[in-house]
Amino acid sequence: MGAFEAENPGITVKFETFEAANYNTILSTALAGGTGPDLMMVRAYGGLENVASAGYLMPISAENVPALADFAPAAVEAETMRSDGKIYAVPFASQTMLVIYNKKMFADLGLEEPKTWDEFIALSQKIKDSGVMPFANGTATAWQNETIVSALTSSIMGKGFYDDLVAGKADFTDSRYIEALTKLKDISAFFPDGFIGLDYASSQQLFRLWSSGNVRRWIV
Repeated sequence: MGAFEAENPGITVKFETFEAANYNTILSTALAGGTGPDLMMVRAYGGLENVASAGYLMPISAENVPALADFAPAAVEAETMRSDGKIYAVPFASQTMLVIYNKKMFADLGLEEPKTWDEFIALSQKIKDSGVMPFANGTATAWQNETIVSALTSSIMGKGFYDDLVAGKADFTDSRYIEALTKLKDISAFFPDGFIGLDYASSQQLFRLWSSGNVRRWIV
């Protein structure tokens, strides 16, 4: 911010942060009350649509924001409103879903990284049988629920299902979607008891306990 202010005399940047789960409500309330920010972070896709369609954002393009040309098309599409095809935000991050696991625990149990879904299920069962909780994630926080579901089902459904869904050639009774949800149900058997009431902060606490060596967990 200091560098920006130095290059733009007379402009002072006031940066504010808010708790993630309440951010959308805080932002929409401020905008509706006329006290919203000049620049804001917006959530991609549907989150962007809500703000842009209400007229709170100005469309941008590679002409006035040249850096847009350097982003992958999929990243730019996430910041594009479907109704008018215009871009309203600059992508800020690329997120990757991954598994963090205890290598020593795997060595102690004689385990190796699974390469197939069946191996994944079998490995989870071996961990559970050893007395260790295989997963320590919950779904009480809305975005956490969405992330876990999409992370564990996207590769099963495949991009073809998404393309067919958007094109109107498939719906949520499609066998690919049903298979993905079935496998999600299968793996949820290895989640903590009452995981639907386990929020993100509690999951983080479990991770800290695991990483400190007090509790062993395999974290997704």
